[in-house]
Amino acid sequence: MTAVLSTQRKDSHQFRRIGLIVALLVFILQSMKSKNADTDALNLLSYTECCGDSLHGTVHGDEDMVVYDKVDVLPSFPGGQQNLFRFLSMNLKYPAEAAKRRIQGRVVVGFTVEKDGSITGIDISQHSTSNLLDREALRVVSKMPKWSPGRQDGRLVRVRYHLPIVFRL
Repeated sequence: MTAVLSTQRKDSHQFRRIGLIVALLVFILQSMKSKNADTDALNLLSYTECCGDSLHGTVHGDEDMVVYDKVDVLPSFPGGQQNLFRFLSMNLKYPAEAAKRRIQGRVVVGFTVEKDGSITGIDISQHSTSNLLDREALRVVSKMPKWSPGRQDGRLVRVRYHLPIVFRL
């Protein structure tokens, strides 16, 4: 009985830690948003963390195939960033083997938000210290519902998005 309660407490503590990390990310993103009314700060956060300092307006190609990484209106998760982080905290499961081996890390998952809000092209933009964490981040992002698509010059456009996910025990 004691072993079962001990295991439940450990699991509960892991979920609380994940929740605290998600809350911290929300706070940081909200702070940046309130300091900068425009969307450049959020673009810069999501893009520069994994891909460097230079921002491109578009990837050149057929008009329907263009993927933007800097837009007038960023795509958004249904209900906003708080709901995004709530979704992540509710669906993210710390891999048991990673927890057992005390593996922690940050994964940056890249994906494209299509004109209809669907998520495609999910990949790892920046790997963590473990494939276990990378796989879990990919699994959770692949379960996300449709987003509100991004806009450029009043038109719906495809947008590349980078989402950091932190695993901490």
